[in-house]
Amino acid sequence: VVGSLRSPMLCPCCGIPPVVGTLGATVCALVLAARALRVRWARVILGLVASIVSLLAVSLLILHNHEGLRSRIYASVFIAPLLKDTTLDGVRCDRLGLAGLAGDVVEFGPGPGTNFRCYRELRRWLGVEPNPHFDQIRRAAGENLTFP
Repeated sequence: VVGSLRSPMLCPCCGIPPVVGTLGATVCALVLAARALRVRWARVILGLVASIVSLLAVSLLILHNHEGLRSRIYASVFIAPLLKDTTLDGVRCDRLGLAGLAGDVVEFGPGPGTNFRCYRELRRWLGVEPNPHFDQIRRAAGENLTFP
């Protein structure tokens, strides 16, 4: 962030992500609609939906403001399961030009180490990763590597 510029993904007045504000407005509309209905089961269903949307909004707000938690969830929930699927490794390695690399490699943002499966003739590898929650996953992925 340079000077007073703010992210376009945030409300300029309060810094809350617009999706959280939208979800809050949706909850208000659901609650008002539930109060206007005369059928009890419809009020209960709208109340449950409003509760779920409220939990989603609070969760997104917490994730937005807590970098460590967001990084941990991203690494363990979204990325780690992808390591088990190796069906596209050949295509990915060829498209990115990683299959023929040799010598010394410096990789910026190696994440969980998915590119390790592409490397065959490296002498040394150095990775710079800003998300510390990938470290354990990357170490496990690199256990059987033949390069230092």
